[in-house]
Amino acid sequence: MEGLVLKSIIVKVLERDDLNEFIQLYNFEEDVIKISNRYSINEILSLEKNITLNQKVTLYTYIFLYKKLKNINNSKNRLIEIAKEFNLEDSVYENCTYFFNKDRLNYIRMDYNKKNLKLYNVLIEVDDYISNLVTKVVSVPIRKNKKNLVGLKSREYEHIDDARALENFRNNKNIEKVVRLYIEYDIERISKIQYTGSNILVTQENIPYLYDALCKVCEILDVKKIPKLYVKQGFINACTIGCNDPIIVVDSACLSLLDYDELLFILGHEVGHIKSEHVLYHNISQFLPIIASIVGNVTLGLGELALQGVSLLMYNWYRKSEFTADRAGLLACQNIDAAISTMTKLAGFPYNFYDSINSEMILKQATDFEELDNSKYNKIMKYLSIMNSDHPWTVLRAKELKSWYDNGEYKRILNRNGNNQITSNQINYVQKFCTQCGSKLKPTAKFCTFCGERV
Repeated sequence: MEGLVLKSIIVKVLERDDLNEFIQLYNFEEDVIKISNRYSINEILSLEKNITLNQKVTLYTYIFLYKKLKNINNSKNRLIEIAKEFNLEDSVYENCTYFFNKDRLNYIRMDYNKKNLKLYNVLIEVDDYISNLVTKVVSVPIRKNKKNLVGLKSREYEHIDDARALENFRNNKNIEKVVRLYIEYDIERISKIQYTGSNILVTQENIPYLYDALCKVCEILDVKKIPKLYVKQGFINACTIGCNDPIIVVDSACLSLLDYDELLFILGHEVGHIKSEHVLYHNISQFLPIIASIVGNVTLGLGELALQGVSLLMYNWYRKSEFTADRAGLLACQNIDAAISTMTKLAGFPYNFYDSINSEMILKQATDFEELDNSKYNKIMKYLSIMNSDHPWTVLRAKELKSWYDNGEYKRILNRNGNNQITSNQINYVQKFCTQCGSKLKPTAKFCTFCGERV
């Protein structure tokens, strides 16, 4: 980058208490001062015709570091403004935040104090420690900005089979009894205690990259309350626990084996479950054996036998709900390739070969898998294999999502301009339900007549 441009931008971003001393110390020319005072950062950058994206990111990263080291009030807002003047995506600021976390900033400050260096020296004289961190920032792929879907309703993207199945078993008397037992025995507390007691709560301070990704997903999907997020040891997976105050739990490998858009897909999938109010029934299905045991003890085993039919009905819906949540994940990441590659990794693709993942590969496999239905015997075997599973076949999830993407529904929602559009095949299935117990409500109801929850 040409010296005049570089110097002018440095002068422009310096804080007032550093400016005069810096100019005198490094003997900057009068032209540098004039350009810095007269033009915006964007205009100064335009003076250099051959500046590369990596050079812009590098310079911005040093500016980010200087501002953060100065501990300036509202530095976040100013740094986001500077990123826009550099014509950089928001993710560059997020990457800088991830690599220059609070602990690293404190270490650099202490190091500079020991060496009796001014903080502005980070813009001119760079040591290896800082240089290596800047290199890491520059090497991270730049993520494109995502469109926030203001006013988004879950019924806009809900899978029709999910809506139908959910309404059918919400009206099932046996399931209503199961819901009562689930609430009465406070079974949800079991899993919450397990997850919150043994895993790490994610915050802005300890894992900002992951926390910011969740905030971004909630912003995109228009979910006002950000759920608590925990990390546990494990491969690529995630789940959501609790219907009143849901928590999301992700496996630690998601941070190392998924890129940013893939992480948005995983988190968007779970937030989609929350937005569609799936969580109560998901949790009930996971604890059906415990509930069946309680019923069996009371009814001498007859009730436990009756709940087997409830179990099949609930698992059938659970699998359909995954299609809806996958759509929410795609809306969150806004990258169909990232969504399909996430499913490929979930299906067990070896991480040493992630560079060779091709979305067409898993979609072709899904087509071949569907062709097994040409044999009645294979079709029966497939049904028997999946009937007690809470997730559909991964390859079919990928194909189902790609079909939804290709049929134009995804694009329609992304270009909705804030309008709550509902497709015609969804209108008959829009129904109001209690988020506490799942009971059907009248459209004008303010309280649930079953559990008393305010709605």
